[in-house]
Amino acid sequence: MFIQKIRKIAVITTITGLIAAFPMSAFAATNSATQHASVHTSKQTTAVQSQKKNLESQLASIEKSIESTKKLLEQAKAAKSKSKITKYEQKLKSLEASEKKIKDKLKALK
Repeated sequence: MFIQKIRKIAVITTITGLIAAFPMSAFAATNSATQHASVHTSKQTTAVQSQKKNLESQLASIEKSIESTKKLLEQAKAAKSKSKITKYEQKLKSLEASEKKIKDKLKALK
């Protein structure tokens, strides 16, 4: 059961890392041949809103991963397993760095 929890956290961390590494420019609005400015504005607004929702969902999953990693770190500290402690501390640092990047991107969008 403990191994399953570790696997689940590893999968969540991997997926989160892949999502965070995916370029947000892929979701950016492209210029089209529409003559009306309001259409371009609404497309840009929609793109920004979708980026914002995407970042918020990424942030939520990273926060969940951080909480579960903290719990596993506490368990490792209780078991006094140095290798697991360093492993979870490194994961925690990388997750917190990802969280900070996403929060900065969200602030830039607002």
